[in-house]
Amino acid sequence: MVSSTLENTKGALPETSAFDLRDVSHFGGRHIWSPPPQNLATGDLWIDYPFRESYNGLGKSSADPELAEATKRQLELHLNALVDATKVVGIDEGRARWAVDELITNATQYGAISATTEAAGLIRLEWRIDHSSEGSTLALAVTNPCQQLFDPSRFARMEIGDFYSMENTGTNAHLGTIAMMSYLKDGTKLSYMWEMESGERIRLSMWPIAENDPDRPENFAELMKPARIDLSKFDSSNKSVPYSFDQFQRDIETKVMPESVTVACVIG
Repeated sequence: MVSSTLENTKGALPETSAFDLRDVSHFGGRHIWSPPPQNLATGDLWIDYPFRESYNGLGKSSADPELAEATKRQLELHLNALVDATKVVGIDEGRARWAVDELITNATQYGAISATTEAAGLIRLEWRIDHSSEGSTLALAVTNPCQQLFDPSRFARMEIGDFYSMENTGTNAHLGTIAMMSYLKDGTKLSYMWEMESGERIRLSMWPIAENDPDRPENFAELMKPARIDLSKFDSSNKSVPYSFDQFQRDIETKVMPESVTVACVIG
């Protein structure tokens, strides 16, 4: 049993996990090999992904070129249909396309079903397009199997000079996080939630600090992307348990292994 991953965009916790990695014989939503539905206001797309490379790199050099090219065509068919639907209700096409492509690229590139299988295996994309007099929004949630924690706030917290002078020793972060925060609907957060095999969950949420915020940090102008960060941990019953940012960093360093990660946001 699975529940909606879009609960993450509301600051709530889904009742169940995004999907059961131990049973991928059934899909909770529309499969990638199905045609895009006519009504794209909401959607739940499940993607079989047995490849090591990002979907942008699928082609003749892939392990199974024929399947790789077919998978890329089908995925692009669904993603293009989704972006076209957002354009109809007035959502900026560039923002929508960049956000969808960034989340799917990361899921296909970094997803891993196990320590010995460098392929995501299964990816879930869920969305909701809302249209009102206050403006249109696109809520997105992408889930993929994940074998390590990472700090999505790392680059945002860096001063610009430190970022450009750092050594290339492995990032354990995504630079796209900075751009994604610039596209958020006002008052919403960019959320990362890791599911553990034990049923525990770790969630890190980020949102930009306004330039006129009276509590902005002293080095506001020097930061890559000034942001607030909210970090929480939950037990298998979804009850909050004590957890600090230092503990999170230690869990990253000691390579605590999650089962999956869900990235969720609302694009305005």
